[in-house]
Amino acid sequence: MVRQDRFETSGQAGVFDFFETVYRKEDESVYEADMGEAYHMELGS
Repeated sequence: MVRQDRFETSGQAGVFDFFETVYRKEDESVYEADMGEAYHMELGS
């Protein structure tokens, strides 16, 4: 049995910037070596 109108939007879901949240500047030393050439070019290193 399927209940009609079971799912509704709540307006409580959020969207976040994945890069800003996961790859935080204070953790850069942990992930920098794995980021690849484009990342290092953007940093100017």
